[in-house]
Amino acid sequence: MPAVRINISLEPEVVAVLRRRSRRMQMPASRYIAALVQADAQRALDEAAEEGYRLLSSGAGAFAQAAAAIADETWPAWDVVPAEVHDA
Repeated sequence: MPAVRINISLEPEVVAVLRRRSRRMQMPASRYIAALVQADAQRALDEAAEEGYRLLSSGAGAFAQAAAAIADETWPAWDVVPAEVHDA
């Protein structure tokens, strides 16, 4: 994807840190900022997914208890082998 030029204003201390960090990572400052933005977006997605999994799993225990109760009622009937199959 082609790059889009933008102008931003940063405090001198932030610029110094940006230049130092991008130099250490051996990439242009703009690429370093892009990587930070992409990492932040991924982090937000991961947090949303984690919250979704947490919400989905919160009902899993109640479902398992309800399913176990139903299984206790119905499985014994399924385990009975008809006489003609048993005698064959």
